[in-house]
Amino acid sequence: MSSEKINEILSDATTLEVSSLLVEGISGRKMPGVAVAFLETVHAWVNQFESLAAELRISDALPVEAEKIKKEYKILESTRAWLTAQESPANQVASYEKDFSSLAEDPFLKGVLNTETMFVFQIHQRKQLKDKGEQTRARRQSSEINRLMKIQMRLAKLRIYFLKAITSNVSDGFNKKSIDKNQGVNRDIQELRKLWDLKDGYIFAQNTVQLDGDMISRQNIRIYQDPYTKERVTQLLDFHYKNVDIGIKHWHFIFETIISLAKSVGAAIVSPFK
Repeated sequence: MSSEKINEILSDATTLEVSSLLVEGISGRKMPGVAVAFLETVHAWVNQFESLAAELRISDALPVEAEKIKKEYKILESTRAWLTAQESPANQVASYEKDFSSLAEDPFLKGVLNTETMFVFQIHQRKQLKDKGEQTRARRQSSEINRLMKIQMRLAKLRIYFLKAITSNVSDGFNKKSIDKNQGVNRDIQELRKLWDLKDGYIFAQNTVQLDGDMISRQNIRIYQDPYTKERVTQLLDFHYKNVDIGIKHWHFIFETIISLAKSVGAAIVSPFK
């Protein structure tokens, strides 16, 4: 193992992040290949967005202007096409076998990951929600739109990255049909793994601890607003902080193991705080 690789691992190990999630169900699956994981994550995002649209009481018949769907509802036109069109990748989630370059260029995928139409939708709904009387409900819905927009932006970025990775592999003469065997575990694969883990729920509490002494604690205000969770906040946070204790102990063990490994191979360790 090279000094560069050891130092990369060491740099990652200087920060501990413990997140606790609330999900609708637990499958126990490991993340599948990149194309399938990406497709499942996008599909989950579309379903969450459509659930929000139903809560916002946006009708199935989208508003039309000059015989076209109004621009502030174009993203909904795309998500509904994703869910209903027979040729959409949504119908191939369980057995997707195409190479990622085909998936990345799919017009249905481009539609649901169009950040411009999502931004127009957000601006329009922000004004709509501002005019509503139920401020608590409107604030929660506005926060959900913002959360979904951030996730969409991350997925759109990953689509572009993975497509470039495929193009690069082909130009180098490898002609791979997937990027599952790319060298190393790069940041973009890690990003996809996090998004895939989160596709069925949300983080309700998170703690970040760094070796330089910084500690950050976050709680999702959603657990105080949700009728199901607000009566169980104490129980949920107790569960989270037990995980933090276990995580810190495990983190110390991993960090000491990396240091020992570096010493055993004679790698020069570079300070991760420079």
